Amino acid sequence: MKQLALSLGLLALVACGGPKARIKDNQAIFDTYPPDVQAMIKSGQIAQGFDQTQVYMALGAPEKKEMRDGQDVWLYTVGVKRTLKHEKGAVEFENEQMKYERALAEYNQAKAEGRVAVEPAKPDPYSYENQHRTKLRQEVVFVSGKVATARNPQDEYLDEWH
Repeated sequence: MKQLALSLGLLALVACGGPKARIKDNQAIFDTYPPDVQAMIKSGQIAQGFDQTQVYMALGAPEKKEMRDGQDVWLYTVGVKRTLKHEKGAVEFENEQMKYERALAEYNQAKAEGRVAVEPAKPDPYSYENQHRTKLRQEVVFVSGKVATARNPQDEYLDEWH
């Protein structure tokens, strides 16, 4: 029952977002648009000539807004993560190995005496580093409040791994 409630809660959260919710919040304006524009907004698409309200209804709020040469630029991004695996130094790993062997001996002693004990985890010869960066998903450039260009770059990032 708890899982069902959690699932329904997540479903409600997802249903609240997206073009459908933004259209509902701006229904009076949306109803004035031609059918082809309404269809594009509903499917999360934009076209040259769309105004900022139409872009907002279709794509949502941008993660970043910039001014370039007097033009508004909206940037839609997605976070990218990676984990790097580094081999530990010999001294560090040997110290962990010695601690493990002592803990394992204590574990075996406790078991032999019938006491409850938790088996120690073997040391990992690697350390792990989590990094992230911001990938540009879509860039929309407005001239005089209307979409002049919109592009979906393939492999363009706004920052370096950190």
